Amino acid sequence: MNKKNHQFIKKIATLSILLAAGIVLNIVDAIIPMPFGFRLGLANVVGLFVLYVFGFKEAIILSLLRIVIANLLRGLEFNTFMMALTGGIISMTIMWGLKKITPFGIVVISTIGAIFHSAGQLLVAMWLLASSEVMTMLPIMLLTAIPTGILIGIIADRIIKVYQGNKKIDINNL
Repeated sequence: MNKKNHQFIKKIATLSILLAAGIVLNIVDAIIPMPFGFRLGLANVVGLFVLYVFGFKEAIILSLLRIVIANLLRGLEFNTFMMALTGGIISMTIMWGLKKITPFGIVVISTIGAIFHSAGQLLVAMWLLASSEVMTMLPIMLLTAIPTGILIGIIADRIIKVYQGNKKIDINNL
C-alpha cells in the first residue's frame, strides 16, 4: 500500500472513531437533566475538534452523519430532527466562516456557533409550527447557548492542544 492510501485509511479510521464518540456524547447529553429540555451540546466538542484539526468538509460531513445516526438511534420525531439538522448546519458553517476571517479564538467561535444553532432551531420551529410564538424562547435559549458554547469551546480547545502536543497521535505522523 502506498503512503497516500495509508494516510487516507488512517484519516477515515480516525474520523470514524470521532463520529462514534460524537454519537455517544449526543446520547449521553440527552440523558443529562436540563431545564426546558435544553442540552449542553457535548457532541459539538467533536465537531469543533474536527473543524480545527481536519477542516470544514470533514466537520460538516461528520456533523451531518452524527445528527442523522443519533436521531435514528434515539427515535426522535421529524420536527426534532429538522431542528437539530438545521441548527447543526448553520452553526458549523458560521464557525467555519468565523475561523477563516476573524482573529477570534475557539471559545468565542464556539459561543457564536451555539447562538446560531439556537437561532436556526427556532427558525425551523417557527416554520414547522407556522407560529412565531416560539420566538418567545429566544431569550432563554440565548441564556443557555452562551455558557454552553463557552464550556464546549474550552473543552475543545484543551483537547486540540493535547492532540497537537502529542505527536504520537498525529495522523500525519503515524
